[in-house]
Order: sequence, then C-alpha cells, then structure tokens
Amino acid sequence: MFGTLGTGDGQFQFPLGIILSGGKVFVSDAVGNRVQRFTTAGAYDNLQWGTSGSGTSQFEGSIGMAVASSGDIYVADQGNHRVQYFSSVGAPKGEFGDATLQSPWGVAVSGSQVFVSDDHLGKVLVYGLTGTAAGSWGAQGSVYGQFANRD
Repeated sequence: MFGTLGTGDGQFQFPLGIILSGGKVFVSDAVGNRVQRFTTAGAYDNLQWGTSGSGTSQFEGSIGMAVASSGDIYVADQGNHRVQYFSSVGAPKGEFGDATLQSPWGVAVSGSQVFVSDDHLGKVLVYGLTGTAAGSWGAQGSVYGQFANRD
C-alpha cells in the first residue's frame, strides 16, 4: 500500500497521476499540489516537490504525469493551464502551454513529442520536449474523432 490520507510526507489528499521511473514510483497529488517519490515497495523515499500557487514548482491541481527517456518528468498543472517538467530529482527544467492549454489532464511522452489531453478544449495538443507547439487533433463533440468534456 502507498501512502495514507493526509498532508504529511508519504500521505495524499487526492492522488491522480502515477509513473514508474528509475526503479522509483512518483505520485501526483491533485489537492496536495505536489509530487512525491516512493520505493516500489511503497515506502516514502524522502523526495517531493510542489506547493500551491502559480510560480515555478507550484501547482494548482497536479494531475497526469509522464516520463521521457531522459528521465525528465512532465506534470499536467491543470489549474495553471500548463505542463511543467522536472529532472528525476524534482529540479525544475521548464514549463509550457499557458497560452494554448485550458485544462491539461493527461500527459504522454513518446520520443521527442509530448502529448497533452485538454479536458476543456476537447482535444490533444502535441509539443516538443521543451514546449514547442507541434500540432493538435480532435474537437469537442460526441462522434468518432471528437471528445466530450465534462463541462
């Protein structure tokens, strides 16, 4: 079992994202606005980053996460309309999307591309690893190729 309910080290308020990287498990807490690292056995591994807010390493709803082959960790920062990315030990490396994203939710990385699903826009946006816009697909709707948002 990983974590318990609460705000202390190794605890969660609303865990949503989870990735495995370098033999460690990283979990994002959407209400706690942070990312914490655990061993694969579930022990808190004395590493976390994030607080509430809109600055670097601050989140307003840390939701989905993905890891690149470099080990960099991408976190959908839903309330701040962006994706932030960090080294495997939580050092901030950059952010992107606040001009194009409304409600980023899911994140996936494949090769040199970052795919971000946006709940409000009803589409998937594609970026380079440092945030260069590379396209999008989908639209709001309920037929094949479209996405229905929860608004």
